[in-house]
Amino acid sequence: MNRRVYYAAAERILTADTKRSVFAIVCLVKWAPRARDGYIFGYKDLDETVGPCERDCPAGILDLLTPTEYPYAVKWREDCRANLAVRAIQAKKPKPSLGQNLILAEPMCFTDGQKLSRFRVTTLPRRRGFVYQSLENGGFYRMPKLATVDYRLEAPG
Repeated sequence: MNRRVYYAAAERILTADTKRSVFAIVCLVKWAPRARDGYIFGYKDLDETVGPCERDCPAGILDLLTPTEYPYAVKWREDCRANLAVRAIQAKKPKPSLGQNLILAEPMCFTDGQKLSRFRVTTLPRRRGFVYQSLENGGFYRMPKLATVDYRLEAPG
């Protein structure tokens, strides 16, 4: 499914004395031009008060919103701000390169039960992206959430 998410700030005038409310809208859009069923375009619009799952609203839109008392909206805004903070930290991290050693600050537990912290950045045939070969047991691991953990990179040697 090729789905995209769009965020918007919408203004609602509440009373004649120009009291205003600005809230967030999340719009999920699906474009499938080759759909066999003929439904090539679809969308679902939600506002922040119904607790949408998408939590990547840009800061520019969040800054336009007026205060709210809706619990789902308050939580959604907090989660969006937290995601923005995480992304800011991730953007400053060095990206692993082929051949480097990746050293985790805290050992990571993998599905095979191993707790490991030292890896070499490598690739495998017919696989996209990097895999991480353990320098402790020789096994190959994927780390899809690498951006969320603390690590340092070293030259091999």
